[in-house]
Amino acid sequence: MLKRFYTNINFVCLLLIAFFIPVSKKAVPLLILIYGLNWLLLQNYKDKFLSLKKHILKVLFLSSIFLIYFLSLSYTSNMVSGWFDMEVKLTLFLLPLILFSNPLPDKMDVKKLLIAFISGCFVATVICLINAAQRYFESGDINVFLYSSFSILFHPTYFALYLNFAIVILLGFIIDNKTQNNYLRIIYAFLIFFFSVGIALANSKAVFLTLIFTFFIAGMYYGYKKGILRTSIILSLGLIIIIALIFIKTPLISGRLKASAGIVDNMIHHENPSDYESTSQRIQAWQSSIAIIKKNFLIGVGAGDVKDVLIKEYTKQNFEFLVENKLNAHNQFLQTLIATGIMGVFILLSLFILPIINSFKRRNFIYCSFLLIVVLNLLTESMFETQAGVIFFAFFNSYLFAENAKE
Repeated sequence: MLKRFYTNINFVCLLLIAFFIPVSKKAVPLLILIYGLNWLLLQNYKDKFLSLKKHILKVLFLSSIFLIYFLSLSYTSNMVSGWFDMEVKLTLFLLPLILFSNPLPDKMDVKKLLIAFISGCFVATVICLINAAQRYFESGDINVFLYSSFSILFHPTYFALYLNFAIVILLGFIIDNKTQNNYLRIIYAFLIFFFSVGIALANSKAVFLTLIFTFFIAGMYYGYKKGILRTSIILSLGLIIIIALIFIKTPLISGRLKASAGIVDNMIHHENPSDYESTSQRIQAWQSSIAIIKKNFLIGVGAGDVKDVLIKEYTKQNFEFLVENKLNAHNQFLQTLIATGIMGVFILLSLFILPIINSFKRRNFIYCSFLLIVVLNLLTESMFETQAGVIFFAFFNSYLFAENAKE
């Protein structure tokens, strides 16, 4: 009886974590703590040990990026920063450990988690819209519906990424469920449109491109599954063109895209763009990162020294805005190369390439698409350096990996 009680609490915690990931930064760590304590209180230690022993390779694989960062502490200088980095990345180790010491979730359990996440995305988007509407009526400034003024719960890039994954889930539900009634399909279609509007208002350039990619691969998957690949390609390209035209022709949204294009053009012609535009900040951070990597390619500088060496290089390059704001590399692959060297980036790539291949073979659209959109965002964000990125990836990667492994 007691075991069943703790098991129920365990799953309720998981549902709440999935719901609050797009809603609250503060609630999620507390829920993970409760989830971990409940796992400890459920004293079937022998069963846990046997389950971990059976799945030890999966646990080591999923937590490998955390482990290589942990090993890099042995040669880092700034241990305070290093331990803080380990704290940020801890869920990359803990969630696979807890998951594979318990009975693995079945397909219905994972679907409930995904629905909880979609519900959280809906609530979060409504909160942002209500806040923006209130501010608009007070100020009359339409810009309150855009970018960080709209995305008040998270950085716009992460919020848009959450909404993009919600769209992936909904597309997967529509494509894979043969017994769905029409009313449910209408609800899913409305939510896809609603979340697409949220992404447009969050105005993240990277996620905007990722959204187009999402619709394209969904169209390819549907066409392949139904045996109408050529028709599906034509329809997908048509839809992408329509979406792109809507975004480009909307002044509030197209402004940042045009600004980014101008910055790239300036750099091609060796002109210095403004430090205050996100595209120029990323390009400057990448230039500095590459300069550091050339000197520390083999084993990196260690998890604790990454920020110090980046700031030193920013200072050397006279990138004042990057120095003042202590920005990271804005690319997780570069960030990992700086910290852990070639072995770390090899592990990071393996963490995506192998599951993508496996999920593609198993026709697991949701997991494969999840991995692909995360990879695309890792190219412009150091996702594993922030709680918003780490918990999102660690949570869904662990449970989708486990479900995929059971199929």
